[in-house]
Parts: sequence; structure tokens; C-alpha cells
Amino acid sequence: MVKLKNNTAPFYFCLVILGLFFNAVSAQDLEKFKTADPLQATGNVGWNQIFYNTNRATPARQAQTWVFNGNVNFKFFDIINAPFSFNYSNLGNQFTQPNFNQSSLHPSYKWIALHLGTISQSWGSYTVNGHVFRGAGLELTPGKWNIALFYGRFQKANQPDTNAVSLATATYKRMGKGIRIGFAGNKTQISGQLFHAADEIHSIHIPAYSNITPMQNICAGMQLQQQISKQFRGNADIGISRLTADSRVANTTSQNTALKLGLQYAIRFLQISAGYEKVDPNYRTLGAYYFNNDLQNITAGLGLQLWKGKLNVNGTFGKQHDNLDSKKQSQMTRTVGSANVNFQPSTKFGINAGYNNFLSYTNLRPFTDYQNTNNPYLAWDTLNFRQIAENMQLGTHISLVSDTVKSFTLNLNGTRQLNIEQTGEKKSTGNAFYNFSMGLSYLKLKSGLSISAAANAGQMNIGTILVQNISPVFSISKPFYKKQIQTQFSISKTLSYANQKSSGNVLNLRCGARYTYHKKHNFSLNIQYLNRKDSPITNPYAHPLNVSDITVFLSYNLAGELLRLGRR
Repeated sequence: MVKLKNNTAPFYFCLVILGLFFNAVSAQDLEKFKTADPLQATGNVGWNQIFYNTNRATPARQAQTWVFNGNVNFKFFDIINAPFSFNYSNLGNQFTQPNFNQSSLHPSYKWIALHLGTISQSWGSYTVNGHVFRGAGLELTPGKWNIALFYGRFQKANQPDTNAVSLATATYKRMGKGIRIGFAGNKTQISGQLFHAADEIHSIHIPAYSNITPMQNICAGMQLQQQISKQFRGNADIGISRLTADSRVANTTSQNTALKLGLQYAIRFLQISAGYEKVDPNYRTLGAYYFNNDLQNITAGLGLQLWKGKLNVNGTFGKQHDNLDSKKQSQMTRTVGSANVNFQPSTKFGINAGYNNFLSYTNLRPFTDYQNTNNPYLAWDTLNFRQIAENMQLGTHISLVSDTVKSFTLNLNGTRQLNIEQTGEKKSTGNAFYNFSMGLSYLKLKSGLSISAAANAGQMNIGTILVQNISPVFSISKPFYKKQIQTQFSISKTLSYANQKSSGNVLNLRCGARYTYHKKHNFSLNIQYLNRKDSPITNPYAHPLNVSDITVFLSYNLAGELLRLGRR
């Protein structure tokens, strides 16, 4: 029997793709090779240059930065599409050639699409979800079917530095592959996927005392969306993951599940929704960077549309808790409720209000809880901690003048946030934040002149400390030369106070211009000046801080048809 090596997988993967491509080419497509342009490139390519100067002892960024990026689609003979994206910069100070680790190619033909380079897949919440890998993927969408598969490197091998205090930067080489099959009907959309990833044990040489281990994972998932009736719709997302924590050791494999269910009911003016989610405490896959696990959620929502859609009322409620396996010493419970009202009786006036309340409490179990005793004195070892976060918001906009020549608008917004902590019967004063903003904007339609002025005031109570901020803002913009040149200028200053004494201020000046040539070439220049002064009250033992930054942004962008090679 012939035994295939692991490194032959990409070769056979490419053979399958080529076979599918040549099988899909029709006689009509072959005729296009005789008449269509051999190559056409469309998209955008941009160059960005940033210059920075400061009097800070430690600069906030490099003195000079440049970025060259683009998204280009190459079309061959009006049949094959090959999108290509790239990003090249000097931010790493190590690049001497284009960084193709940040590039990808996506050729497609009819219902066949190929993905090459540094890519990612998002198949479900509990399987493969946004993890970037370097490899290849194939997607087939014939009719109502959707079939996808991929193979690539999810993690690069990094040899450990044995001279370092920590070996945390060491990683095994991790290869992964997956397949998904989906069907989208008129009332039913369903898909299932299978994913496998494994670390190569011999890809790095790591000391025996290290806690970095080679892992292996296989997981399966299913998503379903079903139109039950004209008013009812349901959805489900299920994941099962079998994870091996150390491939070198037996009995280190665990299996966990995740489940999310939803139901929606909708008629002309009413929407009702309910949801349930449960994720096992140790649920994890190697197809995603991070998972929220050890949780159970129950949610409900209500929406109303009245007065021909001019009045909208929405409300949600949810409850969540952890410690599903009762192995933690404490349990966290969260309750969230929110309501929002939006009233828009006309185009000249609108008002919106919102409220949400977040309540969480933690119960710390005594170490003798497992004895199930009725001794009342053991309750002294139990900690009851509550945290309340309450937010309220109210805003309105009024169109003072609105005609075919000009418009004049007033905006008002207010926000209140309150945080309270309580341990047992003891309740803290908490923190309160208030913010109010007012803005006026004027627009002259024919000339494009836009002027706006705004003011923002905020106050925060942190225990016995009172922090206040006042921020006036003014901006103006005006186009010139048949609106091919756009100019803008803005100035703002933030004044800060602590216990009614000045603690500093920040001045921000910005100006810029953008020029468009033949609708394809865009040049822009923006300059920003920032000055920050801190009074000694912020740090009585330090000298007053006075720093200034000047940043210049220069960019060029080419968009549209970039290249065309026609027939003679």
C-alpha cells in the first residue's frame, strides 16, 4: 500500500481545483477568448505617507511612516476574475520587499471561487470563526448548494528562546483543514461543517518543563434557519468540539458542546423574539481566537412600529450566569434590560430616548458548602457582591431652516451613567457621569459651504473627586474649482477641572484639502496640531506638562479601471 505524506495534500488539492475549472468551461466561454480583452484590472491602489514631529521625551509614533495597499481585480478574457489584495508598510522596520504574508488572491469563474494566500473563513459561531491562516480554499455555489473546503497553516512554528525567563512566545506549527456543505432553499437554510487542526509535535524543540503543549482538535457544527410560517422564524447554531490538550499524553481529551437557539415572531407592527444560549465551561476550538464559554443566556425582545413607522419602541431583557458545572467557588449572574423610543413625526423634528440597566451579582460559596450543612454561622463565609450600571440618554434634532437654498439644524443630546457597587448590606456611593452636547450646523447647498459649531460639557463624580470637562468645537468646509477641491478646517479645545480647579487643557487644530483629478486620481493633504498642558494638580510632584505634536498625512489613491490590454 502506498502511504501519502502530509506535504502532498496541497498538490492533490490543486489537482481537484483544476479539474473542476476545466469541467465547467463551456463552448460559449471559449468564444469569448476570441473577442474579449485578454486582461482588465479594476479596483484601487493607495499610497499613504505620515510625517510626525513632537517635543515629547518618548514619541507616540515613528517620525515617518508609509503604507502601500490595494485591492485589485484582474479579469481575463471577460471570464475569469482574480481579486488580489496587498498591504505593505515600514511599520515593522524589517521589510525589504512586499510583505506577501498580508496578500491574498481570489480568482473565480461562474460558481467556482478559489482563495489563496493569507485568508480566513467564518463558518459558524462555534467552529471556524475568523481565524487567519495561510493556505488555499475552494468554494462551489452551484444552484442552491454551497460547498467549501480549505487547507492551510493556522500557526507558524516559533522556536523557544531558552535564555528568556518565559517561553510564552514559542508555538508549534499548526495545520488545519475543513469542509462545509450548505443548502439554501426558499424557507430553509442549513449548513454543516467539519474542522480538524493539529500541532506538529516535532516542529519545535521545547524543554520538558514548559507548559506549552501540542494540541489537536476536531469539531463539527450545524446552522439552521427555518421559516416556520409567515409570522414565525427559527434559527439554531450547534457546535461539538473534541480537544486534546497534549497530543503526547493519553487521557487529555475532552468533549464539549455549545448551543444557540432563537425564535422570532413578526407581523405588520409587532416583533417578538426569544433566545437561548448554552456553552460548556471548557468549550474551545482551534478555528477561532477566543470563545466566551461557561455561560447560559436567556434573552427576550419586543419591538413596536406605530403611526406608519414614525414611532418605534424597542425593548430587550436578558439573564446570564456561569459556573454551569458547579466547580467554581463563585457564581456570577448578570441581568440586562434596555428600552429605546424613537419618534420622528416629520423630517424637521425628531426625538429619541434610551434606557438600559445592567445588574450583576456574585455569590461566593463557602469552602464547606459541599458538606450541605445547616450551620448558620457558615453563611459568614459567603460573599454577596452586587454591581449596578444604569444608563439614560435623551436626544433631539430640530431643522430650523430647510429649503432648496440652505439648511440650518440644531442637535441636543444628554447622557447620564451611574455605577453602584454593594457588598452585603454595605452600599458604596458609586460613580456618576453626566454629559450634555449642543450643536448647530449650517449648509449652503449650491456652494457646498458647511459651518458647524458645537459644545460639549461633562461631569464625573468618582467618590469625593469631581471631574469636569468643557469642549467647544468649530469647523468649516468649502469646495472649490467645480467641487474638485475639498477644503476643511476645525479647531477644538478641551478644558479640564478637578474639584473645580484647572487640571489642564488640550488644543486641537486640523486643516486639510483633497483634490480629485478625472474622477480616478485622489490626492489629499491633512495637517494636525495637538497641544496638551497639564497643571501640577494632576501630579503635584511633577513639573507642568506641555507637549506639542504635529502630524502630516499625505496620500494618493487611484480608483477605477487601472489597466486594460485590448486586442489589436
